[in-house]
Amino acid sequence: MITEPWGINFAQVNAPISIWHGEDDDSAPLEGAKWLSTKLSNSEIHIVKAGHSLYWDESYRKMIYTEFINGYNKEQNKSKEI
Repeated sequence: MITEPWGINFAQVNAPISIWHGEDDDSAPLEGAKWLSTKLSNSEIHIVKAGHSLYWDESYRKMIYTEFINGYNKEQNKSKEI
């Protein structure tokens, strides 16, 4: 999947997306995450001082969970207003 076209029209993705990437990741280049964030109109990129697999660092995992929960709650509140 990494070396072949994904077959996704990123312009059609309008769900909120949060991208987390370690600036020192030597397995997945930061430029790829930056590129993806420009293709997803409703995305936010978080570049943190970490390497690959930052999810396994408890402090970053807590940040990611908090971001997810806050985003979920925000979307739930939006749907209640409609």
